[in-house]
Amino acid sequence: SQPKNEKSTYNGKKENSLKSPAVNVGEDCPVFDGLFEFCQLSAGGSVASAVKLNKQQTDIAVNWAGGLHHAKKSEASGFCYVNDIVLAILELLKYHQRVLYIDIDIHHGDGVEEAFYTTDRVMTVSFHKYGEYFPGTGDLRVRTPFRGQPAHPQLPALSLLSHVTKNHFLPLLPFRTSQPSLGHLL
Repeated sequence: SQPKNEKSTYNGKKENSLKSPAVNVGEDCPVFDGLFEFCQLSAGGSVASAVKLNKQQTDIAVNWAGGLHHAKKSEASGFCYVNDIVLAILELLKYHQRVLYIDIDIHHGDGVEEAFYTTDRVMTVSFHKYGEYFPGTGDLRVRTPFRGQPAHPQLPALSLLSHVTKNHFLPLLPFRTSQPSLGHLL
């Protein structure tokens, strides 16, 4: 029998399921070999992208290893160890007065919103499934202050995306028919 705080992983290795205070990770952020390198690549890619944008060396930058929007200042969360987005936005703020961050994910971008909760230089907009869904934040009824401005928008993703799809995306499709396959979204 294995100790209560150990569990077997998919590869048969034993893993401690208790929170590790040394690195402030919990059950949804397990420690693994190469974790430090993974964090370097994720955060480094996003910061490098922001630097290139700031220096006008590119118009578009994508970090496919990024988007870890749940990590908080003091803890990893939701399989996100380092919030590369926050680091990239901080880099962008060195050259730009304001940044608009648009998060399109099934989960609320709680870590990014929390990081910039008290500043008027960053506005976060999150399109996500809400309610009793991880991380349990971003409900439409919750209003978060934005320094006297309207709240950081928590948008009903399906209705807004349906409008955008119907009015902006579908008209561009060359195979447009009277019965589009995306019609169930409209």
